[in-house]
Amino acid sequence: VQTTVGDNALMHRKSLQQADKYIREHYMEELSLATLAAQCNLHPNYFPRLYTTAFGLTPAQRILSCRIAAAKMLLLTQNCSMSEIAAQCGFSSQTYFGYKFKEVLHMTPLQYRRKRLGSRKP
Repeated sequence: VQTTVGDNALMHRKSLQQADKYIREHYMEELSLATLAAQCNLHPNYFPRLYTTAFGLTPAQRILSCRIAAAKMLLLTQNCSMSEIAAQCGFSSQTYFGYKFKEVLHMTPLQYRRKRLGSRKP
């Protein structure tokens, strides 16, 4: 009987959920496919296919989603610099943080902060 990636994703659903939980709890760290695959006892080359099949997005997309969500919260609740927010959310640099933030939300982090907070300063 031939098994598909979808069948294997279902078989490994619980361990893939463990990897997803690990991402949500460790998004601020550098996360490699090897580290995430180890959470499921899967090979790093195979893990991304199963994860994507199970959750509908790649591990990298999930990590970015968690980092952007955390950044949005910090932008609205903390009076931190952009470089501090970038570091706290696991981005490798302030420049990369700004680039990815704008790619996802179509505005810079500062524009997001100003738009959401209005004219008052954080």
